[in-house]
Amino acid sequence: MVLTNFNGDKGDIDYAVTPALDLSGMPVTYASFRYAAASSTSDITLLDDVLSVYASTNCGETWTLHLTISGVSLINNGAWGDYFTPGSVSNNWSLGMLQLPSSLATSNVRFKFENTGGSEGNNIYIDDVTVSEHPVGIEGLVNDASNLSIFPNPNNGDFTLIYNLPSERNVNISIVDFTGREVFALLNQLQSAGNHQQQIHSDDISSLGSGIYMVKIQAGVDSYINKLVIE
Repeated sequence: MVLTNFNGDKGDIDYAVTPALDLSGMPVTYASFRYAAASSTSDITLLDDVLSVYASTNCGETWTLHLTISGVSLINNGAWGDYFTPGSVSNNWSLGMLQLPSSLATSNVRFKFENTGGSEGNNIYIDDVTVSEHPVGIEGLVNDASNLSIFPNPNNGDFTLIYNLPSERNVNISIVDFTGREVFALLNQLQSAGNHQQQIHSDDISSLGSGIYMVKIQAGVDSYINKLVIE
């Protein structure tokens, strides 16, 4: 499904609602989906689009918010100057997932995916919506869809890494190719808990040609990986 927001006004709301689902008899339930989104700007300060996931047990009369994804966690395909449509190898799809409360273990549950347009929005695509007793994917349960965001992506070698550390960690950041071979070491230092931004400039990685790579952050025992496209 597509939530169309290209050339939309800030604050515009578009949404899609699933058919009624019977979740009775499922005491632990997980909802997951894949999403691909873009912006019309490369200015990080203007990335204020919001994707919200609601659930209803009364045919949509009332809705309860269960997940919000916004900013660089939502815009996983960088800046597009025209109507964004995923499809090429460079497009990123991210996993959104949440554990649903027992109050939704009933026979009439609908989910609503709602996009609130930002200052320079573009389209958001939702696919592979799944409700199951088991979590889907290696990302695990998240409120932010990704622990590592790259913006813009694709890019020309100038980009920003944005990530969060739950505690003080020794952080190693590298770029690897699709065989897993490290092709560039970016950072190795002790960092405090909280949100971090790391600016990367094309001059720093001039030895890398155009292509598809992976950025890997090793933070203690945790690893964060995201696809990097250099054009």
